[in-house]
Amino acid sequence: VTGSVVCEPSPPLPPPGKPPPLSPSPPPTSPPPPSPPTLPAVISGDPHFHGAHGDNFAFRGANNTVYALFSTQHLALNGLFVPRTFTMGLSCPRCSPRTVHGSFIEAVYVLARTAAERVLRAEYRAYEPSRALLRQSQRASSAAELEISSESALLVSKSRPDTVEEN
Repeated sequence: VTGSVVCEPSPPLPPPGKPPPLSPSPPPTSPPPPSPPTLPAVISGDPHFHGAHGDNFAFRGANNTVYALFSTQHLALNGLFVPRTFTMGLSCPRCSPRTVHGSFIEAVYVLARTAAERVLRAEYRAYEPSRALLRQSQRASSAAELEISSESALLVSKSRPDTVEEN
């Protein structure tokens, strides 16, 4: 078998200690635009829910039943749904009256767990709009310790939202 091999010289190497030339870097990108503000979540009326992302729905719960409205690992919000029959459509001359068999949320219950292992429970009733019941407890760290708990009846005011008075 006969053949020949041809060797061609390779390109010269850069001098030692000098880095190879860099390719140009792309222009910097601008930061993304800020997210639009979220809408507040609202529960109103019979009750109609308006979520933070624009979702809307009505809900009629079973009579005198507590439903979980929001729940995470350290925070829960529950509501007591109570049946109500009411008439709508009496506010204008051309509105025909309509009887609605719905439900209202008459009480809400909040449970919050803190990083310090405290559990806070708040109860707020629609028929007592200026009062809230607050219970707090400290979880026992061992079986030999007792759970410490306390309860307070508080006065709340829409006109003074940063003030809470013990009843």
